[in-house]
Amino acid sequence: MEMEDLREETREVAETRMKKSLIIMEISETEDIRFDPQELENETIRTMEYYSRIMPEKEFKKLANQRATSSLIGNIMSDLIIENTKEYLRDIARGREPRKWTEEADEQTDLVSEPEIEGQAAIEPAYLVEIDNVSTSEDSSE
Repeated sequence: MEMEDLREETREVAETRMKKSLIIMEISETEDIRFDPQELENETIRTMEYYSRIMPEKEFKKLANQRATSSLIGNIMSDLIIENTKEYLRDIARGREPRKWTEEADEQTDLVSEPEIEGQAAIEPAYLVEIDNVSTSEDSSE
């Protein structure tokens, strides 16, 4: 396969994925779909623990710095919104009443609707995982 053919094939796949992502994100914004901050904290801790087991300690420490952790949290936030939006659409497709995020937001003001962008200082300290609190692969062999 020629390099140009590979590029064209890859471009088509990338365009399709981008279109789907844009549609999902537009729906999530229009329907004000949110996620629970506790979900974010749990998933961030789970992800950091996973990386601590599979990565060399030196590489994990680089990942665990503030900037990389903020980026990871932003990615997890986006994933949670996407998953909640897909669940919302599945509920509609199955004829079920979808979850009402705006009503919950009125009752629970701590639900989050949009990911924080890197450089914004609004990340909760509880979401940041200290390296000392996460076991490394050396710890698990004891």
